[in-house]
This record gives sequence, C-alpha cells and structure tokens, in this order.
Amino acid sequence: MIAVLYVDNWQLLQDTLGHFLERHKDMVVESSLLIEEALRKMDYISFDVIVTDYNLKESSGIDLLRQTRQKGIMTPFIFFILKQNRDMEAEATRYGRVAFVPKLPYSGSCFDELEKTIRTIVPASHVET
Repeated sequence: MIAVLYVDNWQLLQDTLGHFLERHKDMVVESSLLIEEALRKMDYISFDVIVTDYNLKESSGIDLLRQTRQKGIMTPFIFFILKQNRDMEAEATRYGRVAFVPKLPYSGSCFDELEKTIRTIVPASHVET
C-alpha cells in the first residue's frame, strides 16, 4: 500500500482526489486542511508521500516541507499546484526529493499525472503488494 498525506485547504478537491487515488485499492489517502494538523498526523502515521498545494491559508507548502525536514522526516513531497514558480521550485528542491504536478481545473488528466508521479517518486521498497 502507498500511504499518501494530502494537505490542501480546498475540501472538495481533497475528497475528489482521495476517491480518485483510492479507487486502485493500493493507495490510502489521509487529508489535512491545515499544516499543524498534517504535522500532528506525521507524529503517529508514516506516509510514503506528501502531496500539498503551495498556497495554503495560514502558510505555504514550503513551510510544511521545511517543518517536516526539521522533524527528520524525509518523505518525498509532491507540490500539486496551479502555477509553477521558479523561485518556489528552487527553494523546494533544496529540501530533497520533490516533484511538481500542475493542478489543472476541471481536468481529470491532472489526477492521472499526480497518480503517475506518486508511483514514480515512492521508492519501490515502500510499496507492498
């Protein structure tokens, strides 16, 4: 199973994406609306990948990435974003394995691309079949 933590303040997208990824039966998705909630979940749940938006209500995905690394958690990150920014990309890559997937409104293809990226970034040793 691939354990995914999805952090985004858009509840409808959380629900939709969670159902999309879990339809394959080899992924389980845990969602958080806030960074603090996500960090608490990481204290007792081990995730294979963290998916987050860059722009969050109270902070940013970079802040989540930074705080995760400060806790010694080296889980790969995927930024599921509306608009890519070179400065944000450069900052994020300083923290280790990260990927970027465009969040295209009203397009199922972005979900397919995210699923493909998750399967690529999660080490095979973490995936039990």
